Amino acid sequence: MKYKIVACALLVANASYAADQCTKAVGTNTPCAGVVLPTTWAIEGEKCRSVELPKCKAEATAIGLSKDASITALSAELDVERKHAKKLEERLLSCTVPVVKVEEVPWYKSSWFVFGAGFVLGAGTVIGGIYGANSAK
Repeated sequence: MKYKIVACALLVANASYAADQCTKAVGTNTPCAGVVLPTTWAIEGEKCRSVELPKCKAEATAIGLSKDASITALSAELDVERKHAKKLEERLLSCTVPVVKVEEVPWYKSSWFVFGAGFVLGAGTVIGGIYGANSAK
């Protein structure tokens, strides 16, 4: 597409420059008819200049406006996200957890010792009961 536009622009520019210089071609009724470029090229160049070029300019303008709108919208969204992050950080800093001092518990008062002692006494009671029941037979 880009090459087509460039080629059209060069053809139109070259045709207008050359048409200004010549007066009348030999064997024709109109000045410069068929001398500068073929008629089909001239028609295609005129189509490019009058139709394709304005269309491309309009598309470029629309894309530019769309890009500007996207940048504006995304900038606004980024500002909102930054404000939200700042508020969350302030809330996080305002939350303080009180420090609880844990006192050392002697080993014989710890829950692990009580659990272990209960397990050993329970196992001993079961084993003793089974042994006593078997020896009574």
